[in-house]
Amino acid sequence: MRLSLLMRGSEALGFSGNPDGEVASICYDSRQCGQGSLFVAISGLKEDGHTFIADALARGARFIIHEREFLPPAGVTAVRVRDSRRCLGVLGKNFFGDPSAALRLIAIVGTNGKTTVTYLLESILRAAGHNVGVLGTINYRFGGNSFPAPNTTPESFEMQRILREMTNHGVTHCVAEVSSHAIDLRRVDDCAFDLGVFTNLTQDHLDYHGTIETYYQAKKRFFSEVLPTGGKSHQQRMIVNNDDPWGQRLLEEVIAGGLTYGLENSCNVSASPFHLTPNGSDAILHFGGERLAISSHLLGRFNLYNILAAAAAALALDIPGRFIREGIEAMILVPGRLEKVSTAGQPAVFVDYAHTDDALRRVLQNLSEFCMGNMITVFG
Repeated sequence: MRLSLLMRGSEALGFSGNPDGEVASICYDSRQCGQGSLFVAISGLKEDGHTFIADALARGARFIIHEREFLPPAGVTAVRVRDSRRCLGVLGKNFFGDPSAALRLIAIVGTNGKTTVTYLLESILRAAGHNVGVLGTINYRFGGNSFPAPNTTPESFEMQRILREMTNHGVTHCVAEVSSHAIDLRRVDDCAFDLGVFTNLTQDHLDYHGTIETYYQAKKRFFSEVLPTGGKSHQQRMIVNNDDPWGQRLLEEVIAGGLTYGLENSCNVSASPFHLTPNGSDAILHFGGERLAISSHLLGRFNLYNILAAAAAALALDIPGRFIREGIEAMILVPGRLEKVSTAGQPAVFVDYAHTDDALRRVLQNLSEFCMGNMITVFG
């Protein structure tokens, strides 16, 4: 593809060389460069891509995107930009033909519950007959295949590549866990999202964000900046946990159509009555004057919140209630999310990937409701 076409939507601060040169491939790891590649030099958190420009050129790169001063050798085209990382997303969108425009793309945002909500929503959408892809912490999966997930949310260029592969496999709906790192690093800025789900916010990733307020602002940015600029218009675009204080603040600060869910405050989607047991939960879901009886294998009150989040998202996507019930009841377990690994007749043993004090507290609180003897916790 011609460089000028790849750069559409990205501002060049300086240019040297041939704007209509033919780019064979795009890479941001110099080791991936080949003849005719375009190398994007990103100032990363651990490494500075500008120090690898020489290696990229030695491997055949003939186009360089850079932020710092760089004098290209003969035969090399260089484009200086304000933010190479941001430019990478634009390049990916153009190189792969804006794949998210052809999908229903749903983001799950929050500290806890993202993975479980993606599994639940995937199950509901499959029950409704849709071809579903998922990007998440456990893996990336579509077309009957799963792939290791190096990041919860892929780098911007990889995000566009994977979305294009999904559309090539006939995927109609993609459910993506979107992390605060991904939002802050602009990995999803060039994706057209249909819907965003906010689960909750508790202290996490403060080694990166510094404060809980900065962490919240990263999450908020998805709903205030990324979601509205995707070019898709739906009446209901935000799904928010109205029992979470940060969710309540988000509703006050971001003006957008949407649905709320919860068990305590007034919400569009709620559950009453509900009964939690060692084998799962039974509940009556309420939404829009309708009642939907569901029985889930997932344990605990926090999983009931996850069920409500997925149900609200499905309603916003116009999924009928019978498929919502079918998808919820078909979900037996989520790997590593309060996953029961013992068999009948043995002491109950669960595996959970809780890695924050709040997440561990929620797990123990939920199990304590069913525990009739001693509870032994292995954590580290």
